[in-house]
Amino acid sequence: MQKNFYGLLIPLAVLLAFLPSDSFAFRYRTPEKSDPLLVKARTLLAHEDIDEALKEFRKLIKQEPRNSNAYLGVADCLYYQSEYLNAMEAVNTAISLNPKSSDAHRRRGKINERLHQDDAALEDYTRAITISPTTSIYLSDRADVYKRKGEYAKAIADLDKYLKLVKKPNPMIYYSRSILYTKMGKKAEADAERKRGDLVINGNY
Repeated sequence: MQKNFYGLLIPLAVLLAFLPSDSFAFRYRTPEKSDPLLVKARTLLAHEDIDEALKEFRKLIKQEPRNSNAYLGVADCLYYQSEYLNAMEAVNTAISLNPKSSDAHRRRGKINERLHQDDAALEDYTRAITISPTTSIYLSDRADVYKRKGEYAKAIADLDKYLKLVKKPNPMIYYSRSILYTKMGKKAEADAERKRGDLVINGNY
């Protein structure tokens, strides 16, 4: 079992939403020798074979030293090995090669959170949102940091935007908003958000 970006103990294979979507196609099969290195490495990572995945990503870097996805893969592996400073170095290289990668900025935000650098994490999430303003998860990420910093109104504002972007909201978003309103002393709003979360769970929202 691995700890995901949110600190929950659940299988790594379930947590790879932060990876590009094409990685999911490779999750449940054994990588082939004929696979491109990036495919093979991502498959190994999805199977939680972190050490082997890291070897393949590094092999790809030797072959293609300007492949930003290879450096992101290295960052992912090192993150799951709790080598956050080395992961930061890898993701910084990826960003230098592809500064318009919103996904890379999100990764760096997650690493900064692990390093207890909340202000830096906020900068990364804000950059990711600027690059890709319709990607809802970045707003949820930033809201989490605002909540931790006690900036509850900003957290609620981000979750407002999040809810406008998703077709089927996660009930936890409403429960999170309920907690935020409670901290702000707004009981009526808190109760309303909690009821919305209950409706989603019951399939009546």
